[in-house]
Amino acid sequence: PLRQWALAAPSEGPATLPMRFVLLGTVSPSQTARALLLFLSYAGVYVLVVNLIRHRRELDRLVRLLLCAGAVLAFLSIVDYLLREPWLFRWRVGPVSHRLAGPFVNPDHWASWMVMLICLGLGYLAGRRGSGQSRRPGALRSSLSVRENTLRQYLPVFGLALMALATLFTLSRGALLAALGAG
Repeated sequence: PLRQWALAAPSEGPATLPMRFVLLGTVSPSQTARALLLFLSYAGVYVLVVNLIRHRRELDRLVRLLLCAGAVLAFLSIVDYLLREPWLFRWRVGPVSHRLAGPFVNPDHWASWMVMLICLGLGYLAGRRGSGQSRRPGALRSSLSVRENTLRQYLPVFGLALMALATLFTLSRGALLAALGAG
């Protein structure tokens, strides 16, 4: 059939490959299509990150975005865990577990992602502290700028503490060993 389709006279409509040949060899076409979509989204994020991030400032912005997203999701998952009912993350099915799972189905995967973000955040804070933030000698510093600098310095630490608390509530032995090993 593939040879007949390839050697056939051109049709009036757009030349498309029959769908059964695109999904050739698959047992479940819907799962194959979902996996292909997931792979293409991963490839798209990779290409965007590799092609768009060229300067340290852009990399800092990406790391801050990841840390903020992790801290917000950790806070929401702790709230959802303490409520003992699926209020925020409703897509999880089954009974409410005694382990915090966040937006993931498996608590171990959630804990691994949190540990990865905690290590990224600690590295970011260590790198930021060593870079010598812009401090101009002789410039007058108002109390607002002092408060703003203090907030910028300690807010990521608060986010990391939230993520560490969420990691502890997952009761994931593997994630805790990974954090110990990374430390």
